[in-house]
Amino acid sequence: MDKARYDWRKQGIALLDAWESYTLPEDVEEKLLKLMAEFRLNYGALDIILTPDGRHVFLEVNPVGEFFWLERCPGLPISQAIAEVLNNSAN
Repeated sequence: MDKARYDWRKQGIALLDAWESYTLPEDVEEKLLKLMAEFRLNYGALDIILTPDGRHVFLEVNPVGEFFWLERCPGLPISQAIAEVLNNSAN
């Protein structure tokens, strides 16, 4: 938890290989999907803190947030998912 005590962005790329995918609890995921629907967003970069006692604290949603570094490590196919959404909305 010491690595999460401070803003990870200060160390930037030095922490890149330490990233790993994480599955949100179902209730948190449902609330975030409801928020995204309310704002009519198909994509948003969400900032969430996981507190030491296990609570998920929502900070913000950035509708144009960067994500390319997450495709490298931990290998999340975000560009592919966005392309599929765009392709389906065009049909």
